[in-house]
Amino acid sequence: MPCSKSLGTPQPNAVWIRRALLDENVQYFLMAFFWWFSAPVTLALVPYAIFSLFHALTFTRTTLLPQFLPPGPPPQPGAAPTPHPIAKKLQVWVKANYDNAMRAVAFTELVILTRVIFGLFLRWNSLLTPLIYAHFLRQRWFQSKFTREAVAYVDVRIRNFVNSPGKPPVLAQGYGYVTDLTRRWVGTTLPAAANAGAGARRQ
Repeated sequence: MPCSKSLGTPQPNAVWIRRALLDENVQYFLMAFFWWFSAPVTLALVPYAIFSLFHALTFTRTTLLPQFLPPGPPPQPGAAPTPHPIAKKLQVWVKANYDNAMRAVAFTELVILTRVIFGLFLRWNSLLTPLIYAHFLRQRWFQSKFTREAVAYVDVRIRNFVNSPGKPPVLAQGYGYVTDLTRRWVGTTLPAAANAGAGARRQ
């Protein structure tokens, strides 16, 4: 389990709990626990499905395949054996598609936030859902370059739209007000420990 790998044995003290709460794997676990008891949001399954695919492929390559397929010959005497061709293909595929998959996760999570905000006004979900998910994305902002890139991309597209000719000035003013509030809420960076145990998306 990624949580046990990054955090080790659970310790009943404030230091370990704080480190756990700053770990990406724990944050996704707690978010999954919240989704379990909340009104269903089908789109929220997409990030977990993508993570599960990559973790399953990595586990298959590193743990399952060596049990059934013999490794290739070492490239030179005394060197480690080469991976089986199937394992090598899995490794190449994961590395080639990992960044794009994480970008897809980042954009999906922004869509999920939009969905739960609109869901609040349409009474599809409670007030607690967008509040908790917004805090979750705040953590993602500090820990994931893919989330920062997705937010920057969406911000540029929205600014171009609200500032385009023919749009009422109130749109740009309103969006500027929202972004100012968001920046103040996001606040300063998290402690360095936030990145120390990061690994929910790493293979």
